[in-house]
Amino acid sequence: MWIRTVRAQVLQEIAREPKAPGGERDNRASGDNNRVPADYQKIREENIARYGWDTAVLDLLGQLYSERTHFIFELIQNAEDAGATELTFELFDDRLELRHDGRPFTEADVRGVCGVGQSGKSGDLTAIGQFGIGFKSVYAYTRTPRIHSGVEHFRIENFVRPVAEPDAATGSPAETRFVFPFDHDTVPAEVAAREIGAALGALQPRILLFLRNIERLRTGGLAAEGSVVERSTAQHQSAHHQSAQHHLAQHHLAQHHSAGRPGASRRVTVARNGRREEWLSWQRPVAGHPGQRIEVAFRLEGGQIAAVPESPLTVFFPTEKETFLGFLIQGPYRTTPARDNIPGDDPSNQALVRQTAALLADVLPDLRDEGLLTADACSTPVSSGSCAGQDGRSGSRTRRSASGTRRRCGGTCGTRSAWTRSRLRPWWRE
Repeated sequence: MWIRTVRAQVLQEIAREPKAPGGERDNRASGDNNRVPADYQKIREENIARYGWDTAVLDLLGQLYSERTHFIFELIQNAEDAGATELTFELFDDRLELRHDGRPFTEADVRGVCGVGQSGKSGDLTAIGQFGIGFKSVYAYTRTPRIHSGVEHFRIENFVRPVAEPDAATGSPAETRFVFPFDHDTVPAEVAAREIGAALGALQPRILLFLRNIERLRTGGLAAEGSVVERSTAQHQSAHHQSAQHHLAQHHLAQHHSAGRPGASRRVTVARNGRREEWLSWQRPVAGHPGQRIEVAFRLEGGQIAAVPESPLTVFFPTEKETFLGFLIQGPYRTTPARDNIPGDDPSNQALVRQTAALLADVLPDLRDEGLLTADACSTPVSSGSCAGQDGRSGSRTRRSASGTRRRCGGTCGTRSAWTRSRLRPWWRE
């Protein structure tokens, strides 16, 4: 209880602090080969003035998450935000290394990873990829993370103090390389290697489902089983739009979906070591927030939609908020700092739920007309009579025929808004 109280106080103080100079992440590609490294001594002195000499309280930020291995997701987020298409985790007995092919570090990144500020992006609904609180989760296992990226070569001491490191002449010069020594004073190296190895081995293929850039994630090293998680995407032509292929191709490439039309969907295949999952995903821009999007994704099995037993709300990666929907929804929801819950009274979150319901209502006719929507997929533990027939009467929902085979849903599933609201409202009010 004491840790929770102090942790909350730390986060409140951080939220009130002014943003350090240069704290905003620079999203421009770094093509300047003449750029010099950041002035680590200057940044170190600024952070000592800002945070003081005693930074022990910042150690609580490494305990934000219910599982210490959550930092793996934060590192994947940072690589995604840097535009990486491939990343590799290599686990050894005494350290974890991460390499990716994304944009090299800038001075703004150095300041960000050595700071504890909130996202500096105006109007950004999430902190995905934003160095700051999320990166501090690595301190659950390490005291001195090391970073080699472009012209930047440094380690971080006392959470916020960069110190120059020799250039690690290993791998491609275009790579960004993180090294996390297992030097935490309360977590032995063997414990760290065991926990991280188990977490890497448990990564599901769908971890890449909603990402835009990363197509391949590798794990390996002396202390981890080698594996490859991959993602591929193709346009899926819906039955409503087969006669307008050229228009839809342009429509899809522009990633624009007008109100009342789901547009073209994506067929996404994710796999780990040959174990494949196929998904149909629709997306729509978030009103008033360019570059952000809401998405719904349905699992395909045997050519039809199948409910998934676990369907946590996704904010690029799964949160701990189970929706019980049987399919996945994703959006830039505002989360608690530990990403374990979604504030239900947040106006932005409420708007995202309404927009997601509208998108889902527009998607359902396509699924129905293509014969992809089964009664099993329509069933929900919170709304037993939610699938109505064309005449509006319930009772047409039949889970399986006498032979045990799946039956297609012959109804409109409450076309359009009633059924979707009945599905989304219960988990949102929890």
